[in-house]
Amino acid sequence: MDRRLWIRNIAVALALWVGGATLGFGVATQVAPKTVDALPKAATAATANASGPTGRELYFGILGRNLAVYVWLLCGVVSLGISTVAVTLFNGIHLGQTIALAAMAGTSATSVAWLILPHGVLEVSAFLVAAALGLLGPRLAHAWLSNDGQLRAKCRQLARLWPIATLGAATLVVAAGVETYVTVPLAGWLGAGR
Repeated sequence: MDRRLWIRNIAVALALWVGGATLGFGVATQVAPKTVDALPKAATAATANASGPTGRELYFGILGRNLAVYVWLLCGVVSLGISTVAVTLFNGIHLGQTIALAAMAGTSATSVAWLILPHGVLEVSAFLVAAALGLLGPRLAHAWLSNDGQLRAKCRQLARLWPIATLGAATLVVAAGVETYVTVPLAGWLGAGR
């Protein structure tokens, strides 16, 4: 894939994600401004100390969900980009709502950043690469429908991108580890009010 197409597809994916985040933030702040109160320290500490999945279970749960999203983003190649657009928008909306609800609950912006950035940089980068690949679906469909002999060449170009897709999946493996062993303990520490 040439550089201009990469830049265009990543820009489109980023615009969808940021647009979704803005929409999610806006909806959450308009719909639920009176329903979210700051959590008392006792409730926050109890939540932080609650037993849930531990290490390995949590890691594989996070990794499984992230890889499912990754595959759905890549499925845009065969769904004319529809699954890529839908999943990218949904992830943006979810992030926007999460940030808005955290802010309305009295969580500081610094705490939210500490909870998102350690693993989010890796996760979002991998998702944007997968979305850029998934957005190739309409180009392939156009080559197929126009019957101009370019389909075979475009499929070969797409097949050459498997190392990038593999690198994205490997990035998610690392991101799940960071989320499990850095972000979750950090959330417990921040939730306990330390």
